[in-house]
Amino acid sequence: MADTSSENLKSNIDEVLQYLPDEGAIMSRNGLNQSNRPLYMSNGIFETVLTGDAPGACFSSGPVFSISIAAPKNIKNISDFDRYEGRHKPNRTSYVFSDKSFPGATFFLDVYPLHEGYGMVTSLCLPVVM
Repeated sequence: MADTSSENLKSNIDEVLQYLPDEGAIMSRNGLNQSNRPLYMSNGIFETVLTGDAPGACFSSGPVFSISIAAPKNIKNISDFDRYEGRHKPNRTSYVFSDKSFPGATFFLDVYPLHEGYGMVTSLCLPVVM
C-alpha cells in the first residue's frame, strides 16, 4: 500500500482551500456561494432556511431575507461588504462582516431556523456609535 500520509498537507495542495474547520464549525472567508448551507426546520427536509458563504438567508420555497446597513452618507447591502466570514454549524449560521465604507465597525449576524413551524430567527448586532 502506498504511503498517503502527506498527500493532503497544505504544502502539497495547489489551490486555496475554500472551507476551513473552526471550533466545531465550517468556516468560509469571502466566499461567493449563496444558498448552499441549508438549516433544517423540524417539519422536514423540504422546509429549510438557506444560508451561504456570503451573508444573507432565504427560504427554500419563499422570500429572500436581505439587510442593508445605512449611515449618513452611505448605504450598502451586507452581501456586498468587503470582508465577511461565515461559520456554519448544525442549525445555525453566523456571520462577521466589515466594510471600508463603515470604518472601524464590525457587524454580526446569526440565522437560526424555527424549531416549531415555518420561519427563521435572526440576530443582527450593530456597533454603537457615540
